Amino acid sequence: MIDALIVLEFAGSDEINPDTAVRAMEHIAASLSTLDPADQLLLRGHLHQIAADAQDQAYKEFISSLPDMLGLVQ
Repeated sequence: MIDALIVLEFAGSDEINPDTAVRAMEHIAASLSTLDPADQLLLRGHLHQIAADAQDQAYKEFISSLPDMLGLVQ
């Protein structure tokens, strides 16, 4: 999921139509919103741990932003 979101977020408009990328990210967020709150919190925790372990600063910042960008419960 993280890799797909990275591709959608950072692909150039010559690679993926920007509107298509946004719709795809919205679909991913919508699918994740169907998880029960406990699972969303678990996913949020996993994403925070992945970000904390990341060496690359840009990757760390992007992963850190995912829980809120995806609308996961807090």
